[in-house]
Amino acid sequence: MPKEITIPNNDFFEALLDELREAGSVVLKVKGFSMFPFFRNEKDCAVLAKIGPMDKVEVGKVYLFRYRGRYIFHRCKRISKGSPEMYFFKGDGNLEGEECCGREDVLAVLVKRISPSAKEWACDSFSWKLSSALWPDNYLFRRLFLGVLRRIYK
Repeated sequence: MPKEITIPNNDFFEALLDELREAGSVVLKVKGFSMFPFFRNEKDCAVLAKIGPMDKVEVGKVYLFRYRGRYIFHRCKRISKGSPEMYFFKGDGNLEGEECCGREDVLAVLVKRISPSAKEWACDSFSWKLSSALWPDNYLFRRLFLGVLRRIYK
């Protein structure tokens, strides 16, 4: 049986960000349920690409960002009009709550999802954009869809 090693999240993400700066992209196995149904806990992988300080953050895209000392992988829901701009994120599998950060805390953008069968789903594809656009924002509909999908994917 392979030996399991546990390292603190901050150490892991600092190493991941170093690799992202050097290689330009990284593959990360997603952990957690906040991006369900687009990502399944410890099954699907995310391919992340680095973004430069001048790259634009767009509503609807999924980003890796820093929030209150933690690293989070969620979808950008809205951008404030003030100066400086603030970015508001929410996980697709979350019913309530959102995170907010400045541009300096947005670290990487999702390029594609890879399933356990190695099937890739590019974020610039029509099917990804359509699925993302159709995913409900409304609390009641989101709760209903999440309840059904969680029972299907158990």
